[in-house]
Amino acid sequence: MRFLLLVALLSTFLATVWCIKCYECDSMTQPQCNEYFSPKEIEESDCGEDDMPEYIKKLGIPIEATGCLTKIHEGIEGQRYFIRRSCYFGSVDNTKEACEMDDPYLPYADLIDCQVCTEDLCNTDAGQQSLPSFYTIAAFVVALILSRLW
Repeated sequence: MRFLLLVALLSTFLATVWCIKCYECDSMTQPQCNEYFSPKEIEESDCGEDDMPEYIKKLGIPIEATGCLTKIHEGIEGQRYFIRRSCYFGSVDNTKEACEMDDPYLPYADLIDCQVCTEDLCNTDAGQQSLPSFYTIAAFVVALILSRLW
């Protein structure tokens, strides 16, 4: 029982100390952000308030980033797809609003796919499943060690 309590406390602490990191790019201005994603030259964002979309900022309520977003639209001008990777703000159980919102650069492009993931830098590929985060595994190991000491 103490072990489960320690895991819960450590997980909560780690979640509040470290915010999620996501790739921030779009394939229109950065070709390496396309379907053959190459993260070497892509900006990593700590998903703070500065990264919050304007429609959320207008609400005047600070909302924490809860995940990373990858939106794939039909392509334009010789591109097969238009892809945007960014931070996601809101409930990961209800992604409809963020996924259905028109892209500010290409409001007329049809949405093909939209994925939200919840691990650091998980928005590399829309179909990729992320592994457990380092912090979750570390919290589990520390809790296991502490429970043996008690």
